[in-house]
Amino acid sequence: MEGWISIYRQIQDNWIWKSKEPFDKRSAWIDLLLMVNHDKQKVEFDNGFIEVERGQKITSLKQLADRWKWSRHKVSDFLNLLEQDQMLVQVRDTKKTLVSIANYEKYQFKKESTDMSEDIKRDGQGTVKDTNNNDNNVNNIYYFNLLNRYKERAKNSFTFQEKRKVISEAQNDEDYKQLNSEEQNKLFFELMS
Repeated sequence: MEGWISIYRQIQDNWIWKSKEPFDKRSAWIDLLLMVNHDKQKVEFDNGFIEVERGQKITSLKQLADRWKWSRHKVSDFLNLLEQDQMLVQVRDTKKTLVSIANYEKYQFKKESTDMSEDIKRDGQGTVKDTNNNDNNVNNIYYFNLLNRYKERAKNSFTFQEKRKVISEAQNDEDYKQLNSEEQNKLFFELMS
């Protein structure tokens, strides 16, 4: 499978996330992705401050065990398994565990979509404008949404007419209207290939 989805951090406030049931491994992994910092910040810890980078989280085996309703041993084994598979790096001492998600940028754009919604405005012609000059990030979202929706169908179209039909559907998609002409051409050639 290709592509990605964005998960709004507020999902953690939803009743389904707050269930009393123990987490499974999938839920624990997603929880780690939701927990880590989306921006660099200083965290107060043990009478001082620690710089925690984007994609990192200071936690402990006890905190994760309580959160996921697991034993500390199960949490430790799970983190070790993720580290063995190069999904994260962990640094532990007697007081804390620093978790660093490997390739965090693959999971999140630098300017996250929830933040972008506050920055995006439509101009008088209905074109999306990013008030913080993040047009590339905004356009990337529209472009990748379209590519994910139509690429597989275009790839499985064997005749020119079938490909053209898929491309026509993509061109009538609301996201397509948000792309500039260069991106529209890029999408056309990507779907035709």
